[in-house]
Amino acid sequence: PGVSGAALRKLAGHRGAVRALTFSLSHQRSGGDDHFVRIWAGGRAAVRDGDPRGCVHMLREPHTGAVSAVLSVGHKVWTASLGTVFVWDAASFNLEGQFHQHAAHITAMHTVHQALVSRVWTCGAEGVIKQWNCEALYSGAVAAIKDGASTELDARLANFEDVNST
Repeated sequence: PGVSGAALRKLAGHRGAVRALTFSLSHQRSGGDDHFVRIWAGGRAAVRDGDPRGCVHMLREPHTGAVSAVLSVGHKVWTASLGTVFVWDAASFNLEGQFHQHAAHITAMHTVHQALVSRVWTCGAEGVIKQWNCEALYSGAVAAIKDGASTELDARLANFEDVNST
């Protein structure tokens, strides 16, 4: 069958614009101007089967501005608000870490999964694109930080590749 123009499912609940959307097998996650990340039940199967369940969880703190990007990376969820990236456990929704590395609003995030390494790219309104090695961040550093304060994480972040640097 062709495209009918009829929506298969509607997810409503954000107050203001929805800026980001990502899918996994079990959930959809959306971020918006209301400073919230909403986790919606069902994932890809629910979209196909018309699952009526709605928002099952919301992440608000510590987002202090619009959530401009949401990304699933393995068993983690990365969110961006203003110039800060937050890393959450996808199952427990616990915040595992955060780092402020962009001088301006983060406009997009994308992941590239390679055979042994996952990379995340972040784009900032200051005109900078940065690449992150997820394994380097997850090898004990992210779980150890609170409020971005960790010398171990700082040492690991020093290894990131800034594609705009010369």
